[in-house]
Amino acid sequence: MGDAPAASPRRRIAFQITVAVLCVVVVVAMALSSQAMSDLRVALPPLSRAMSWLEGLDTPFDMDHVAFFAMMTFAARLLIPRVRWWWIALGVVMLAAGTELMQFWVPGRTPKLLDVRDDLIGGAVGLSSAWVLLGVIRLISGLGDVGAAQKKC
Repeated sequence: MGDAPAASPRRRIAFQITVAVLCVVVVVAMALSSQAMSDLRVALPPLSRAMSWLEGLDTPFDMDHVAFFAMMTFAARLLIPRVRWWWIALGVVMLAAGTELMQFWVPGRTPKLLDVRDDLIGGAVGLSSAWVLLGVIRLISGLGDVGAAQKKC
């Protein structure tokens, strides 16, 4: 995908807000102390069930990290499709490393290189999934254009 044409001020602001919200969500989630995360899980039983299910999967990865970054990256790609994919990937790398480094100062949290790895795997899964979905949407919309052109003939 190439660079997008100059965006209107309204689109630029929407883009900046989207990026800021995604970054804040990631930083807040990763900066929660162990006690705050425990309290959040008690307050939100569906979140706790989802996290327990992910933690129970027999994989060599921390699936909480993989799932969180996959969803976040998938959403980012769909919300800002005109941004080159590698800018989103770069943002994922920065967030993955930055949030782990930040945990040096969060009580009860321990930064781990394996968590950065799992965040990056999640980011790759999210970008790939969004790429497939956007391709299917383009294919379907292209088929509609072909059908409309055939009706004109």
